Amino acid sequence: MYIKWAETHKQSNKMRLNDMLVKPHQRLTKYPLLLKAILKHTQQPSVRDTLTQTIAVVERFIGDINTWMRRREERKELLLLSARIQAYDVVESGNEEVERVSVTGRRGGECERE
Repeated sequence: MYIKWAETHKQSNKMRLNDMLVKPHQRLTKYPLLLKAILKHTQQPSVRDTLTQTIAVVERFIGDINTWMRRREERKELLLLSARIQAYDVVESGNEEVERVSVTGRRGGECERE
């Protein structure tokens, strides 16, 4: 109920909750750009060194977040796929022909007969 109210509230600009959750990540990616722009106009060597180190830390942090988000999406996909996979029942063969077929790793989908 609150989410519906918040999404329709004037200050939300009609954005859905998922859209709002993406914004902080989008802002993070702008920090290296801002710091690099500041670096261009900085003359003091000690400040330049600090800015360069800060840029490296922020970029590494953003990379870690991207990796975490990608892994989270992959886990989500795996859970969806595993929910779709159904268990199979082992079939006992009473057929001699089926028992003679070897299903050991031949390519091209062919089975080898013993």
